[in-house]
Amino acid sequence: MKNWGIEKNLPSRPNDLLDHARTLILSDDTANRTLPKSGLGFHARATYDLRRVQASRSMEQQTKGFLMAGELREKIPMAGIWFSPEDYYGACIRSTPHSA
Repeated sequence: MKNWGIEKNLPSRPNDLLDHARTLILSDDTANRTLPKSGLGFHARATYDLRRVQASRSMEQQTKGFLMAGELREKIPMAGIWFSPEDYYGACIRSTPHSA
């Protein structure tokens, strides 16, 4: 996680944010294989990127962001007031109904 503070040229466009989130999710998976739940920092950063995508104007990007957020949310189950994976999947469907 030390490299977080030294990263240059962080993504800002929705497609770049989706790619960056995907990379972070893979890092999260790798860290969790070594020590369970140790990838939480990568998870949080990916979630932040996906939230930025979900706020974009492109419905196609928003849909991808909601889908990835649901998949990411399934990896760390938390009870409480936080969004569940189903909430993200529902938002995905509502953003582009009748799509693949």
